[in-house]
Amino acid sequence: MKLLKMVGVLCTSLLLFAMVPLVEVSLGEATESTKAETEIDLNMSSYLLEVGSSLEVNGCITDSSSGELCPSHNVNVTLTYITPYGETIPCTLLTSSGEFHHTFSPTVIGRWEVTASWDGDKDYEGATTRIGVKVTQQTWIVMILFFAIGIIFVLITLFIARPYAKSRFRFRPKDK
Repeated sequence: MKLLKMVGVLCTSLLLFAMVPLVEVSLGEATESTKAETEIDLNMSSYLLEVGSSLEVNGCITDSSSGELCPSHNVNVTLTYITPYGETIPCTLLTSSGEFHHTFSPTVIGRWEVTASWDGDKDYEGATTRIGVKVTQQTWIVMILFFAIGIIFVLITLFIARPYAKSRFRFRPKDK
């Protein structure tokens, strides 16, 4: 009886499979992209700067194979400044024949990242690049803190050493 049920299920399945219209699957030829690959060269005025200082970001889009500036027309480049806490600050620039310039002042201490990207056009593929910048505390604040800590250390030392110095180095009148 079990064998008869299995044969029935198998025949039903084959019948249903035969009723499904055939779907023609075509294997198309892979098309190669005719777009040229690009790179974004990104340079900073400094890779270590104090908080509040100006960071000059310069860059250009170049053809990967020839190294020449491209494209010859103006395109949008997006600069994204990423704070040490992951917050993003985007800025869109219009290039001048592939070159771009921007000035930015980081307000938070820590390691920032600057990402430059463009989407490409009909002739060129897009590209993205990322560079890190370390932002430190302003030097004069650090110097004032060290000076203040030094003064506090000297005052504490004098306060603790004073009773010892009085008992150890008493001035006695000279005998005549």
